[in-house]
Amino acid sequence: MANKIYSRMENKNILLILDNIWKPVELDKMVGIPCGADRGRNKLLFTTRNVDVLERMGSTNNFGMGFLNDDEAWTLFTKMTGDVIQTRELYSLSNEVCKECGGLPIVICTIAKTLKNKSHPSDWKVALQELRAPAPTKFTGFLEEEYTKIALSYKCLRDELKKIFLFSSLLENNTSISDMFKHIVCLDILEGVNLTMEEARDRLDKLVQ
Repeated sequence: MANKIYSRMENKNILLILDNIWKPVELDKMVGIPCGADRGRNKLLFTTRNVDVLERMGSTNNFGMGFLNDDEAWTLFTKMTGDVIQTRELYSLSNEVCKECGGLPIVICTIAKTLKNKSHPSDWKVALQELRAPAPTKFTGFLEEEYTKIALSYKCLRDELKKIFLFSSLLENNTSISDMFKHIVCLDILEGVNLTMEEARDRLDKLVQ
């Protein structure tokens, strides 16, 4: 497979991006591209949260991406949440929530999308309390504090969605919706009574989306 991929890229100007890698990648085995100077005209771009991974791969021209400043963070946050935060009741609360995201784009986007359709101040107050609360579990690895903040998006899901989310994590990446549907029905995960098979399938499609 690696040789087949590289044959399509050979003698072309290709930029290959590998996002969010956690350990050194053997490019020659994975996609058939040498990692050294003999890679031809192809360019390789890696993103990682641990610069040591890049150094172990012999990557050059490495540079760090800092956190967003307050103005940049607020611009991204407002773009993700939309008009809901423009009301007088939510404006100051949304500012506080945005600050608790610490300028990290992945946290800002996750929290903003979670609160996008929440127009009641109590929803934002509870979210702010959650973000400021100490983590009940000690995460290990990178971005420990940020992952505890992202957990808020899971807590805000209704029970049915939580079950679907957790069940999906047990499946193979190539599992079809049809195969998933069989398990979901057998486990009686979908809420509602007297659903026809067609209605249940439509419900699952919407939940997966």
